[in-house]
Amino acid sequence: MNLRKGCWRLAAIFSIVFTTGCHRTIDHQRWTFHTSPEHWEKPRVFQTPTSYSPYSWDKKIIVKKLDEVDIGIAGKNFSPNEAYWYSIRFSDNGMFEVTIFNEHHYIVINTCGEDHYLKKVEWVNEKILYIRDWCGRELGIDILYDVEKEDILYMEECNNGGLAFVQWQQNKKTK
Repeated sequence: MNLRKGCWRLAAIFSIVFTTGCHRTIDHQRWTFHTSPEHWEKPRVFQTPTSYSPYSWDKKIIVKKLDEVDIGIAGKNFSPNEAYWYSIRFSDNGMFEVTIFNEHHYIVINTCGEDHYLKKVEWVNEKILYIRDWCGRELGIDILYDVEKEDILYMEECNNGGLAFVQWQQNKKTK
């Protein structure tokens, strides 16, 4: 084995250990791509379960129920049946907030993002809200929120696959 291949393998092992977290069990380190970046035609966004992440999403995503909020009519995005609405804004400390009204409560979901990264919030159906918040250039979170049950149905990390794509393509060229 030449020195260059040995260094790449060592770097790959260290990046896997540090990105999956040393405190994780062996089962959590077995996550693999659906299709590895080696076979991609171009960079893509890919999802990973939050349980594989060293990032504490359960502590970063904060859901609060309030009795009252002050939002003008212009900021309301109504559900398809017009029973519920959401509004987006940035809190005083610059964090991304989605405020939801479900006829019973005002629900405020604070995510990790700041105002200069892409956000996407849209109705999936009459009661399910989709939220994607990029917390930086490489890492974000996808959330499906049930407005009636007042519960997060789904939450996974979304990852910008550009860096992974470039690294796998460079690795193919060096072999």
